[in-house]
Amino acid sequence: MANVVDLAFMEAQEEAESDRQREVVRARLYHSGEHPTFLTDRMRKFLAVDDDETKFNMNVTRGVVEAVTERLIVSTINSPDKTLSDWAWLTWQANKMSARQFDVYEAAVRDGEAFVIVDWDAPNARPRWTLHQRYADTEVEGDGFGCVMVYPDNDPNQEPEYAVKFWTETGENERGEATYSRRATLYYPERVERYIWLAGGWKPYQPQGEAWPLAWVTKNNDPLGIAVVHFQNTGLRCEAWDAIPIQDGINKSLIDLLASADAAGFPMYKALGFVPTTDGKALTSDLSNALAIEPGVLIGTTKNKNEADIDVIQPGNLTPLLELTQQLVMWLAVTSNTPLSRFASSGQIAAEGTLKQQSEPLIAKVQKKQELFADAWEQCLDISRRLAILNGVTLDETADMEVLWKPIEKRAQADMIAEWQAKREQGIPQEQIWSEMGYSQEQISTMKAMPDYQARMALMQAGMGTANG
Repeated sequence: MANVVDLAFMEAQEEAESDRQREVVRARLYHSGEHPTFLTDRMRKFLAVDDDETKFNMNVTRGVVEAVTERLIVSTINSPDKTLSDWAWLTWQANKMSARQFDVYEAAVRDGEAFVIVDWDAPNARPRWTLHQRYADTEVEGDGFGCVMVYPDNDPNQEPEYAVKFWTETGENERGEATYSRRATLYYPERVERYIWLAGGWKPYQPQGEAWPLAWVTKNNDPLGIAVVHFQNTGLRCEAWDAIPIQDGINKSLIDLLASADAAGFPMYKALGFVPTTDGKALTSDLSNALAIEPGVLIGTTKNKNEADIDVIQPGNLTPLLELTQQLVMWLAVTSNTPLSRFASSGQIAAEGTLKQQSEPLIAKVQKKQELFADAWEQCLDISRRLAILNGVTLDETADMEVLWKPIEKRAQADMIAEWQAKREQGIPQEQIWSEMGYSQEQISTMKAMPDYQARMALMQAGMGTANG
């Protein structure tokens, strides 16, 4: 059977597919903070990390994803047919997409793609939208759940041929024992085929009373369209992929910084002429009674036994390590086209340029994703409309529906306001802040002449005069 061959091909995981799944799994791990970091026993004690499951890191890659997704907000669905636009918005709200849309964006931007399956919720008499993540097999440390979209020549710019959903179904046998069955569903434009893994191969799954395959057509026998809608991130790339190597560097430099602070960030004492031990006895050959290197420890040497003395080892300079960590964060921001303000203090932001300039590459990224995701949402609406008509809802079959977004700049504006406030608290002149806000020199002169501004300046000068006096 040709479709079983298609399914077997997916299961075979040709090299490119296997590599793609590994990429997705790695992106998910970094997004959730599961980074490979290495701590000494002393650092585990210092950081209160007691087991291998507890990770220590400064997760910046998640911010790369969220800087994009939090700016993607659908404002409304427009159509020249008001009945259709009202129905579309009610469908959106019934599926709680005002909140759940962010789960779709996070999965798509994090993994490079995500999927929404559209079906008919008969009890509620409405279309139902269900998010599914990108499939990754357990053999590559995935969870074995999710979808894959298949395109001619593996080219996502062409019309898809079909989609596959893989999952494991749990149940219970006659003895009350848990059972597990590998399942797969193939979604074609005009039919749906269900399979189950039996005796080492995929077999058609046909519950009693159900047709196989299931027809997926209109009343006129026209295809309803593939029920799985593909949300593609730009280039099907994991958004934070290029940031992962720098994330490793940030974690390493942060651990080095803390280790140095622990070992040399505080004074330690040096004993000349004797070696202090934990038990007051001579140092053993296996060093089991040696004092651990930590703040305030007394270390020693038997050199110059006749000149016993205690001296102080001054703390080391941690500034270079701190600056390296900050520089790595800046490089990550540049590499991922994420505003540095996402990760750094306002003082560092000012040195690198205005937040508006930093936000321009991010805004361009978000605009591309708005176009991609708007197309996907409109596909969800088109399939939902066909299903609704099939189930007796009267709707215009041909009228367009357009997904509209809230302005990206509103979030950027909020960020800039926060930056200007921080600069004001740091003592940056008000005239400079007004200039960055876009006011002309004439407008600034007018505001400076206002009585309340003059009064504030007088109070500040009086305060400075008292301090100087």
